Amino acid sequence: MSIPSIEIYKGVWTDWSKGDLIMGSQLTMCSESAGVLAASLALFVSIATTHLWALVAFGVHHSRQQRTQNRCLPILRQQQLVLGADLPPFSAALRFAQLFWANRPTVSSLRFSWHLILVSLLCGLTGIVVGIFSSKIIDISPKLQVLVNPLHCGFVDRNNTWMPNQTTVPIIQYYLDSLAGATTFSKRCYNITEGRDCGPFSDLEINWKNNWVTDCPFNETMCLGPAMQIDTELMNSNTILGINSAPEDEVNLRKVTTCAPINQDNYTTRVASDASTATMVAHCPGDEVVMSVYGPSRRQLGDNYTTGISEYTANSTLTRTMWTEYYFNGQYANFSTFTPIPELQNLAGDGTLCFISSNAFLFAEPCDDPVFSAHKIHWDSANKRNFYLGDRVTGVIGCLEQYQFCDQSNHSCTRVGNLGDTKDEVRDMSLTATQEAIIDMLIVILGRFANIPFIGSRVTEDLMADQKANGRIQLPLPSNQWQEEVQAWHGIVMKLLQLGLVEWAGGPWKTSLQTHLVPLTSPEQEAMCHNQRVRPGANTGLANVSIFGLSFILAWGTLVVLTSLSITYLARKKGRAWIQDDVLQIQRREYQIQEQMQIRNTGFNSGLVWTGSDLEIPSVKNNNLLPPLFPPAPVAKKTFGLVRVKKESKASDEKLHLEEV
Repeated sequence: MSIPSIEIYKGVWTDWSKGDLIMGSQLTMCSESAGVLAASLALFVSIATTHLWALVAFGVHHSRQQRTQNRCLPILRQQQLVLGADLPPFSAALRFAQLFWANRPTVSSLRFSWHLILVSLLCGLTGIVVGIFSSKIIDISPKLQVLVNPLHCGFVDRNNTWMPNQTTVPIIQYYLDSLAGATTFSKRCYNITEGRDCGPFSDLEINWKNNWVTDCPFNETMCLGPAMQIDTELMNSNTILGINSAPEDEVNLRKVTTCAPINQDNYTTRVASDASTATMVAHCPGDEVVMSVYGPSRRQLGDNYTTGISEYTANSTLTRTMWTEYYFNGQYANFSTFTPIPELQNLAGDGTLCFISSNAFLFAEPCDDPVFSAHKIHWDSANKRNFYLGDRVTGVIGCLEQYQFCDQSNHSCTRVGNLGDTKDEVRDMSLTATQEAIIDMLIVILGRFANIPFIGSRVTEDLMADQKANGRIQLPLPSNQWQEEVQAWHGIVMKLLQLGLVEWAGGPWKTSLQTHLVPLTSPEQEAMCHNQRVRPGANTGLANVSIFGLSFILAWGTLVVLTSLSITYLARKKGRAWIQDDVLQIQRREYQIQEQMQIRNTGFNSGLVWTGSDLEIPSVKNNNLLPPLFPPAPVAKKTFGLVRVKKESKASDEKLHLEEV
């Protein structure tokens, strides 16, 4: 299952799972645009880091003017020039280290150098840290979460789909496909540790606690040994279920599932097969049907018959089969498939009987599991060895599903009970309109989709025992195989819950089903369509940008750059030392000295006039051409033959005479 990119919201939104409005503000965009933004931020951070060092260098330079305005140690003067040279921080650190090393015989060299080396290194490291942070504010990882932005929203109405027809078949197939997807996601997510594909859900897996030994959820006489209980504890609607809402609108859901093998002694009977008892296939004359007597079925099978399976069907079917019968309490009682006997009735939850028939399976070894029990010896003449047949036509697991809703803001909760009564109790809680919409949506999904009865729709494909079978040969099963089955069912139910939320927000993928959506009755329910977070997965072309992180980097960098650009103004206010140590001002003074030496030695005045000696950028008046500083010794031009050089020395200068040989 994948979420098409066209159904993803692109723009600014708040991810409330990150805590608050500031930290949760996100910008969803295309990954290509995010790449351009990342490159731009890297360049911006580099520029800001350079200006940060310039700002620090100015501060250090200014703080040392008292010491350097008169005669001082050479290393201090040299360090002032390095501070004003506009070097990158790491280059400046290297220069300071070189100055220290060159002056290491001097006792004060280390004292005047270590802090400059440290400060310049810290500025460079600050740029690296901010650069790393700037890359972290853009999320393109597989853990990326985005908002669904559907064209159609709502849950496909599953009511009145018992009889297949042109209208109901697509709906039935839609739900079967969803169940198949949830089963696949559950097996991939909960049964392996690497390379998991847990689906597009906000939380990859929903954890739960197992109590392997607990009391029977029904009358004690109905359970074969101790029961097991699975408790999800409180699942937050925002952080776990991915319903994006403000903290005051969050709710918690708890689901408790208690299961045990069910006693069949005195609760089964054999009757002749006829039209009234043929529950699985058309009746076969002379066949007998093993009927379970746990309360009358709504299919009017007679007496207290709940369901049944024919001996012929069991003996001729080479695959395992599973089906469910269930009852609801409270306002959903009309959706029950049977009315339970008093021993199975528990008003504190909704009950399900899971019937599992191994049919004609041959067990390679005896099985002591109370549901898959197999000890009847069967001689296989073809393989010349003994196999084992099931002790009963069916094994039965009974489960009680219970629910609880809590207000996250004030920690008030309903009782742990059946879904119908829990829904009534919710009305007595002081909830916000959004909280009520969230709970209404969850109740619809739990009642119609995410429950154990719905798993029975896929017959045998949800059984873990079938993964240990080779054809009709059942490989050895542990004595607690039924607990593995219950664990697997619960994992599927959790994935159905997550899948139901995504399908509610995303709507059906088939356009033919869009006319069968459950009507939305309030603006808050419609808002739920745009408040579901999903993980689109890797390579989907999407990225999230943290608004807080982006704002922080831009604010920090802009402040540093603007402050740094004000250095010249500050220098004018505080004195000329910073400007005079600039490399361009040093170059100006060198040219002026060279000009004076030229006038003194040759009497030639080039007419260079400098302006801006107190400004950051000096300039030459009339844009006259500049000769090189300290020109190299003249090189004689070779015309014909060799050249002889005669040197005449005077007290003040040297003259070179070239004579052609």
